[in-house]
Amino acid sequence: MPIKVTCSQCGGVLHAPDDSSGKRGRCPTCGTVLTIMGEYVGPASASPQFGAPPVANPPGPSKSTSVSHQPWGSLPGGSEENLHSSPPTPISAGAAPRPTYELAKDPLPSRPSSMPLPSEPVPVSRGSRVPPDPRKYSVQDPFAKAGKPNDEQAQINTRWKKVYRGLGWVRTGLICCLLGVIAYAAIPILQELQINIPDKNPGILKIDDYTQVQEIRLFASSGFLVLGLLCVVIGRMGVAGAPVTSCARGTAIFSSLATLAALGGLIAFAIMTGLAMKDGGVIPQLTPDLKKLESVPTLSEKIALWTEGVFLPSNDSTGQIQGWGALALIGFGLLAEVWFFATLGRMAASLHQPKAAGRVNRLMILICLLTLAKLAVLIAARIYYQGWFNSKVWTQWDQLEAKWKTIGPLASIAIGSFIFAILYWRMVGGVRRAIRENTDMG
Repeated sequence: MPIKVTCSQCGGVLHAPDDSSGKRGRCPTCGTVLTIMGEYVGPASASPQFGAPPVANPPGPSKSTSVSHQPWGSLPGGSEENLHSSPPTPISAGAAPRPTYELAKDPLPSRPSSMPLPSEPVPVSRGSRVPPDPRKYSVQDPFAKAGKPNDEQAQINTRWKKVYRGLGWVRTGLICCLLGVIAYAAIPILQELQINIPDKNPGILKIDDYTQVQEIRLFASSGFLVLGLLCVVIGRMGVAGAPVTSCARGTAIFSSLATLAALGGLIAFAIMTGLAMKDGGVIPQLTPDLKKLESVPTLSEKIALWTEGVFLPSNDSTGQIQGWGALALIGFGLLAEVWFFATLGRMAASLHQPKAAGRVNRLMILICLLTLAKLAVLIAARIYYQGWFNSKVWTQWDQLEAKWKTIGPLASIAIGSFIFAILYWRMVGGVRRAIRENTDMG
């Protein structure tokens, strides 16, 4: 019967023919070279008793006889494995087989240099590819570069992160612009309330009839406004990197470009105005001088007189550049806001956030209604109720004290700007919250 040898390394079983006792074979599972230790067991009637001398091998097939059916991994007498092994101790026909404890004392055969041990690492050929490190490469694409995810959802999340940070910059710019408006309105109000402010004439710029308090007002308001527009431009450039799935990438790009053009118009207007103030001593009156406007009867004449005090003469190149800069600031600024509102509405709709989309729609409707109401009042006062408007409104206005004529409009501007800033802040914050809740911001 076949001899079963259990591998000490992996526990596999090697089935060897009954005449291979003392030979060496290889484990079919792990390849460990094993010594086949066993002895022939005859019939039960011929088995020796305990302590009796061993019996000679019974007659049987010769060792050279090939076995027709051998289990996988077994080694017949003439197998190729015996070519690499030292020949076993010959057993004569009449000699008794060697006991197993004597076979265990035989030295192991020398291993050929070309045959590696199972415990040794298998050498890698030059043409083979080592599997990539999963800690550095994405599972979806094992050949992608480290740090550059090739997954589509990862790229979408990265773009949403840019939009989220861009909206944060927009909110920062909104705060700066609000501070500029409040500084422009608060300084004259503080003067009317008899609060001591440096009022040296001339001021630091050494321009005649341009006091130090006016310079503080100019630098505070214009500095905050320019800084706020820079933050808004940075933020809207970030929003322009929105993913295609937001359905707002085109309007975001147009909004960022229009905001950049509006900033360029503001810079051109400020530079030309500053050069005119430095060279010619011209002082543009950005807020209307109520004392000069009191002598003008109609509203259109008041607007024309105020415009002449703000802008430089149009026949000069400086005045033309200033005028084009103001036109770019107003025109591109309005376009930028319309496209930005559309961008926020589309993003909220793509993220399935009706609350955020409702804030955008309500603010747009409110602005449109206020604009239409203002135009309706101006047209009605100009065409239908001009006499009533002059007799009732302007008469009551002329009866007010000079202090309240200054505080009233400026306080209205500050309060209106503050309310608009709160609504704008909530609108942008709603879209940011929708992005944070519906995308992976980790």
